[in-house]
Amino acid sequence: MSQLISGDGHAVTAVGRLTDAMDLLERHFDAMIVDLMLPDGNGIKLLQAVRARHLPTRVIVTTGLSDEYWLDQVRAAQPDMLLFKPVDIPRLLQSITDSTQ
Repeated sequence: MSQLISGDGHAVTAVGRLTDAMDLLERHFDAMIVDLMLPDGNGIKLLQAVRARHLPTRVIVTTGLSDEYWLDQVRAAQPDMLLFKPVDIPRLLQSITDSTQ
């Protein structure tokens, strides 16, 4: 996914763990793409942290889950977009482009 996004002309910082992503919240990002299930937690925590800090970052959550409990949790945290896997790449790229304009 990083290669697809950078190939579309966007700068990418990729991390694979929730703790690493949380450490980056002091930096400015136009958009964050976060998977719901991460090795050390869930992406909802990152989304909630972005919202609590009133950051202007667009948060896109991706998931392969269809469990209503988790989906309700994500929706309650108010992502800018929720994409199901396999991710619709053109839609994802358009959302990222929209966040930079």
